[in-house]
Amino acid sequence: MKRKLLFQITGFLILSFPWLAYSASEFSAKAIFFQAFNFFLFFLAFLFLVKKPLKAFFHQRQKDFFSFEEKSLNLEKKLKKELEIWDEKLKDLNSKKNNIKKQAQDEGNRFMLQKKQELESLKKKFKKTSDFLISLEKQKLKRESLRHWRSELVEKTREELSELSLSENFQKKEQESFLTLLSSSRLFEKAKD
Repeated sequence: MKRKLLFQITGFLILSFPWLAYSASEFSAKAIFFQAFNFFLFFLAFLFLVKKPLKAFFHQRQKDFFSFEEKSLNLEKKLKKELEIWDEKLKDLNSKKNNIKKQAQDEGNRFMLQKKQELESLKKKFKKTSDFLISLEKQKLKRESLRHWRSELVEKTREELSELSLSENFQKKEQESFLTLLSSSRLFEKAKD
């Protein structure tokens, strides 16, 4: 393959130089042929001298390329495995996050329900306590108003009695009623005996 290419390039150079020489009138065809032949020999000598280092250079390049390709494939495999591990960890963390959210919502709902129940029980206790205290206050007010009105009544009655006691007519009536009461009680006692 390489030789065929080399012969094609050489043939092209040999065939093209006479045409160039024909167009340039200063050079003769013989001079151009010798220049082409010299160039060809120089080119072959150059290839012969550079063949081993070029072969070694390209062989080393090929080795480097293949080793780089192998390293990149190994690195790619390693990174894919690491990516899979991190994907699994991410899935695990997402599922934990969802579970934690669900537990937090459940706990929050349970807490809210518990607080609502406590609030309802506190309302009921407050209602009972307030009803009890109101009934106590009502009774206290009734007793106080009863005492007040009783004292007012006694006071008014005293005033009226004191005014009536000053009148002679009232005193006579009271004496008579007292005597009748006394006589009836004596009769009552006699009746008992």
